[in-house]
Amino acid sequence: MVKNKTLKVAIAIFTGLIMISSILGVLTSNQEEDVKEYKGYEFVLSNYGWLTYKDNKQIFIISDPDKIKNTTLTPVYVNFNTYDKVYFTINPEDGAKTAISNLYTKLPFPQRNSLACYEDFNGCQEMILKTCADADASTLVVYLEQTNQTETITFNNNCLSFKGEDLTLLSDKFILDQIL
Repeated sequence: MVKNKTLKVAIAIFTGLIMISSILGVLTSNQEEDVKEYKGYEFVLSNYGWLTYKDNKQIFIISDPDKIKNTTLTPVYVNFNTYDKVYFTINPEDGAKTAISNLYTKLPFPQRNSLACYEDFNGCQEMILKTCADADASTLVVYLEQTNQTETITFNNNCLSFKGEDLTLLSDKFILDQIL
């Protein structure tokens, strides 16, 4: 009987020690993994994504800063103040909606904007068709296409184009290039 109690106490203590050491291990390892550097800014993982500050303003991104750092894209800069209207043109079946929301909420796009399709895809019945050919000095077209080809961000003839597999990563890269 005494041996059973001693064994139970020993197992309980052993289990408790394992749990405590596991928690301590997770806490110490997560602290290093939850802070990453990009362009001299320290990003901290939060419930909403990766957070940093510039001029006392919060900047949130969705993608891991290390993944953004590993992209070899040349930075593209756009002066949004020169446009009266913007069309975000997509294929509704692509994963572009998060990227559009990401861009729209973090950058100073004109108040007049619309969602459009670049081809007549399923889900485009109620949407207008817009391509880069529709862009002009007062109208910006933001073209987002999910593709397995090399990821690109380009700005030509008033058309800002994002092409690649991870459009959210591309949008985060563009946002940071604009802001930082």
